[in-house]
Amino acid sequence: MTSSRNFRRPLLLMAGLVGAAMFGNLARAHAEIDRETPESKADENKSETTPSPATTAPAPVTPAAPVVVPPAQPSRADLLRARAEAEELARLSNANPPKPPATESTGFMIGAGFGFGPALGFSEDGVAGRLGIRGGVEIGYKWSRVNATLALDMTAVDAIGSGAGQSARLSGFLLLPGLQIALWRSSDLRLEVLGGARIGLGTALISPGTSASLPMFVSYEIAPGVRYFLHRHFAIQGTAGYAGFYQISKSGTSSSTVGVHGASATLSLLAVL
Repeated sequence: MTSSRNFRRPLLLMAGLVGAAMFGNLARAHAEIDRETPESKADENKSETTPSPATTAPAPVTPAAPVVVPPAQPSRADLLRARAEAEELARLSNANPPKPPATESTGFMIGAGFGFGPALGFSEDGVAGRLGIRGGVEIGYKWSRVNATLALDMTAVDAIGSGAGQSARLSGFLLLPGLQIALWRSSDLRLEVLGGARIGLGTALISPGTSASLPMFVSYEIAPGVRYFLHRHFAIQGTAGYAGFYQISKSGTSSSTVGVHGASATLSLLAVL
């Protein structure tokens, strides 16, 4: 009995020493934990929660899906209103159709006219120039304000004598290229104020035939005028100005020139096609 008590005492002593050592270790661990500062804990928490920028990639941005809004269906009232507006527009367009242009701005021209001005005539010495009536035809081309023309003027003069061989007829022909420019036009383009000039060359035929050489004619004309379109394709035109006429005759080795100058005027009808 005494021997068992003596055996338990060393065991209890050893157990007490082991428990004291373990209690001392726990106390030291708690003291170290208490010595840690709040700043070190915050840095530790930050390092644990913040990922490293070198290893973290930005998350891909996914575009939002477009929102498709279905078109609104028109109501019956809207359809009826649109139909009424379309019918009203159709009625107005039929009641007031667009007007065609009052004139042709571009096209071929053909015309005829008569007037007075320097022309052929007879004198005591033979053929001479004078103021007389003349007429002719012309063709050309109209391009907006500019008109290029080519006219053929014709003149005939008769000399009637009482004796045989004292009657004669002189027929003259002149080709006159010309240029006209519309200096002013009305808003509807029907009325035009023109400026123009012509220059021409020609010759004459004398009957009965003669052995004398035929004369040569040279003429000029500066004639402003007015043109009014009666229809889209037809117009009436009047010009008035100053003109000159030269007749050059040769007889053997000699030649003579006769000239006459004066006022001129022409009234013409034109077609633009």
